[in-house]
Amino acid sequence: MLLLLFHIGNNLCAIDTSKIVEILPMVILRRIQLDRNSVVGVFNYRGRMIPVIDLCHLISDQPSQICYRTRIILVQSTSAARPIGLIAARVTETLKISIEDAETAEFITESPELGKLLLTEQGMVQLIHWEHLVSDVLAALPNEAKEGKECKTRLNSF
Repeated sequence: MLLLLFHIGNNLCAIDTSKIVEILPMVILRRIQLDRNSVVGVFNYRGRMIPVIDLCHLISDQPSQICYRTRIILVQSTSAARPIGLIAARVTETLKISIEDAETAEFITESPELGKLLLTEQGMVQLIHWEHLVSDVLAALPNEAKEGKECKTRLNSF
């Protein structure tokens, strides 16, 4: 299993790379008005409007610190027609673990969003089940954002 490592605060976390479409540098996002602060905004990705969700805000109720290594992880959710973006701080590397290592990892919480806690050479790594985290957020998005409608308008440059 290949995992993408990132940080939430000082904690090292990881998501499975099987549904990652692309890892992008931070871009300027268009703010949208929603009740949820975890939806940071949307951006144009190859002619599609992509909603962007802050993983740090969902997990720790604190916004991600935007820095040089902050990335937008484009993932394909089963509950959305188009990819969604996940902001993660200090995206540094990947980690390949064996299935046996994953099976011997321990659960420290019964929360479906937080997976097993792995002991690795990098330290303790908390697996994150991002689809569980974003399901409520995706349900609150307007249909256009969920469906990833093509961007038909262009902004005029000044």
